[in-house]
Amino acid sequence: MNKEPFSELLQSVEEAAAIECGAVKPSRQFEVRTTNDVVLARLARLRARLGTGKAGPTVEQLLDEDRGD
Repeated sequence: MNKEPFSELLQSVEEAAAIECGAVKPSRQFEVRTTNDVVLARLARLRARLGTGKAGPTVEQLLDEDRGD
């Protein structure tokens, strides 16, 4: 392996290790939302709009909301 790419790779691995152990803050972070998170957020918005509690809207109401009915 050429020394230059190997050196860059080693530096990257060392930086990742430092971030993992908390010695260095990452330069950026990403939030991954699962499908379940998205569905629950939409359900909460719909329930708030309809003024319903946890018993909330049915699946049919959610589908109607998606279609704009």
